[in-house]
Amino acid sequence: MRPMTLTAVLWILSPLASGAEDSSESVQRELAKAKTAHAAALKLAGEKLSAAVDSEIETVRKSSLKAELRIKSIGIMVKEKELFEKSGWIPVTERLQKVSITYMKQLNAADKPLDSAYEKYISLLLTAKDTDGAKKVLDEKKKDLPKRLMICFEMEDGSFWTLYSDETTGGAKQRWRFVKGEIVFDFPPATPNGKPMFDIAMVISEDGQSFHCVRDRKYTAKRVDAPKK
Repeated sequence: MRPMTLTAVLWILSPLASGAEDSSESVQRELAKAKTAHAAALKLAGEKLSAAVDSEIETVRKSSLKAELRIKSIGIMVKEKELFEKSGWIPVTERLQKVSITYMKQLNAADKPLDSAYEKYISLLLTAKDTDGAKKVLDEKKKDLPKRLMICFEMEDGSFWTLYSDETTGGAKQRWRFVKGEIVFDFPPATPNGKPMFDIAMVISEDGQSFHCVRDRKYTAKRVDAPKK
């Protein structure tokens, strides 16, 4: 049997948009289907990221770069792949940034159908005046669809910066994005032409394990698994 593509996995959820009967039983069945498809889509997205890293490794292996540079670049990519498969750290080095951007888009796309299924069930419960039941399902939704931490780094002053798959950060309204070997932080459009307002950028080290700012503010940071409790 051929493995399902990410598109095929998400297509399973299409009945949610149909005019199916909004009975509690049918909506719960749809939610169960959505959970199964969501888990499959997340797994497939992870497999695609690993495969994409392998492809980049092969590209470098067969390139015309000097042998020393190829060996060094391959070693860094192998390490980033291992970190991703072990702890969920996405690759951040310049060569692999596009791979990680694609991965996050796939995660966010996988979340949407499950979010819709939960909202449909919660709305049904609220319409039926079962507020307590709606609260329980909402709590369940929050567990199944938490903010997904992609990158965390510890600043030299002991504070933490957290970066999530929806491109938000721990700061109010602040957003982040990859740009050519850097992580750029900015705010929602605040100019007449709709461009985001730039805040700061962190340069990523060659191995992807540390960061520093070379602009107005002098920051240094190291990558960690998650903020200390």
